Amino acid sequence: MKAFLSILRFLPAAMAVVPAVEAAFHGEPGATKAAIAFQAIAGCAKAAGQVIPEEHVQAVSTAIQVAVAALNNSGVFTHGEATGAK
Repeated sequence: MKAFLSILRFLPAAMAVVPAVEAAFHGEPGATKAAIAFQAIAGCAKAAGQVIPEEHVQAVSTAIQVAVAALNNSGVFTHGEATGAK
């Protein structure tokens, strides 16, 4: 249950960061974009004077994976086309 709550805690940040990373780094591999998204979330936490505890790193990574899957399944991300304002 604790892991589930940790994932839910980071999911809003992942849902905001993932589309921004996709738009900025569309041509990069998924693993690279996931690493960039993680660094963005960690950087925001650091700027706010917080640190992502080691035991929450997996929760952040899972939240990013959930966000990517949700956005892929909803059609927000289309393979082979850049995203962004039209």
